[in-house]
Amino acid sequence: PVVASCIPKDQSNLFCSELELSPTPIVICSFGETERIFYLIFGLLSVVAITLALLVYFLLPKQLLNIHGKVVVGNFISCLMFLVFLMITFSSCWTSWPLPGSLSCMVLGYFGYYSTMAMFAWMFALCLDLFCTFFGSGRSSTSSQFPLYCSLGWGVPPILILIVIMFDHIVHTKGINPPGVGVQSCFLHEDSMNIFLNLPIFVFLSMNAILYISTVFCIYRTRSSIQKSVKKNKQ
Repeated sequence: PVVASCIPKDQSNLFCSELELSPTPIVICSFGETERIFYLIFGLLSVVAITLALLVYFLLPKQLLNIHGKVVVGNFISCLMFLVFLMITFSSCWTSWPLPGSLSCMVLGYFGYYSTMAMFAWMFALCLDLFCTFFGSGRSSTSSQFPLYCSLGWGVPPILILIVIMFDHIVHTKGINPPGVGVQSCFLHEDSMNIFLNLPIFVFLSMNAILYISTVFCIYRTRSSIQKSVKKNKQ
């Protein structure tokens, strides 16, 4: 079995290398204790801020929980899931749980991958909602569109997880490193992140950029038409 051996690189960081020396796995600590403390503190602050924002939305449902507000809530929940995953990961060097190679580590890795993809998927749904609103000359989104946004936000990540599981346990292709969820760490193996993490994120961000540019163009076109109408009325 491959385990991780961590030796001090300097006073604040750890240098980790994979060695086949012991059958007992240990936790890979890629950050120093100071960095982990800061990550946990700001992570907790982010959790509190998102929780307060969710409370405001649920306390004022008539004013805020329209279609756009529901998409924002979905985005908040996915971000909250991602923050929980990060805090568990960064605290594992103190708690020694979960250990790489264990079932709990693999489950946490898939949860982290799901929450990461859900976060970007809901961002795309948010951009799509804004684009549909402005492209439709200011008409708000209808209730029939929300199932589409839910299928994007919560439905696309499971498809990506199935692809990861397929390449991890079923399909073995030359040139594509297996995801190795829960083997090196409680996430994807670092050699597979370009394909299974960075590529989907790049696709989401590219579509967001296209929708953003299109929305700005729609706003500019609407503004120009309004200015022309105002000038005609003055004449």
